[in-house]
Amino acid sequence: VRRVVVKQIEPLENTFYAFKRLMEDPKISRTFLPPVGLILFLLAVSLLLNLSGETLGVILGILGVYLILKGTGRENLIIEFAESVKQSFYTGKISFVTYIVAVVLLLVGTSQGIMAYTDAKPEIGEWFLLGLVYFIKSSIWWYIGAALAPIIGRMMSMVIEKERIVRPWAILFSIFASGLILWGGSAAIIWLSMDVQPMGYFTLFFSILGAIMLSFIGVKLSLYMRGTQPKGAHREEAGYVESTDESVTRE
Repeated sequence: VRRVVVKQIEPLENTFYAFKRLMEDPKISRTFLPPVGLILFLLAVSLLLNLSGETLGVILGILGVYLILKGTGRENLIIEFAESVKQSFYTGKISFVTYIVAVVLLLVGTSQGIMAYTDAKPEIGEWFLLGLVYFIKSSIWWYIGAALAPIIGRMMSMVIEKERIVRPWAILFSIFASGLILWGGSAAIIWLSMDVQPMGYFTLFFSILGAIMLSFIGVKLSLYMRGTQPKGAHREEAGYVESTDESVTRE
C-alpha cells in the first residue's frame, strides 16, 4: 500500500473554480467569449496570411464597435440579429435571403473602401482622417444597401403575410437620408481638400437638404399608412370591443 500525499495550492484552486463558475454563467460567457474568440480567430488568420497590420486595424475596429454597443446598452443587438436570421431560416421567410445579400454587400463595400483608401494614400500621405473620408465616400452606399436589404426583406414578408407596412417606411427613409449625409459630407471634405470650395459647399448643402426631405417623406408616409386602416379592420375591432363589453356586463 502506497500512501500519496498531494499538497493543494488553495489560492490557485479557488481561482480556477471561480473562473470556471464565471464561464458557466450565460451572461458572462455571452458577453466576453464571443469577442475574445473572434479576436483570436483574426490573429490566427493574420499569422497564416502575414497580414498583421490590416488585421490589427480590423481587431481595433471590432473592439471599438463592441465597446460602443456595450456602453450604450445595445450589445444585445448582435444576439437579436443572429436570432432573427435563425428564425427566418427555419420558417423559410424571404428575409433570410436578404440577410445573405446584406452580408455580401457589407463585404463588397469594405473592399471598395479599402481600395479607395489605398489608391488615395500616395496623395494624402499620412493624413489618416482624410483617408477615412475616402473610405466612407467609396463604401457608404454599399453599407446603406446592406442596411436596407433586411428591411426590404421584412417588408416583402409583411406583404406576403398580408400585414400593413407602417414603421419600416420611416426606418428605410431614415437610413437612406443618413447615407446621403455621410456621402455628401465626405465628398465635401474631399472637394475642400482639393481647394474646390464652391463644389464642396454645394455638395454639403444639397446633401443635407435632401436628407431632411427624405426623413420628412418617410415620417409622413409612415403616419399616412398608420392612418389608412381598412374599414373592415375598424368594424372587426369595433365588434370585438362590443362583444367584450357585453361579456363583461353579463358577468
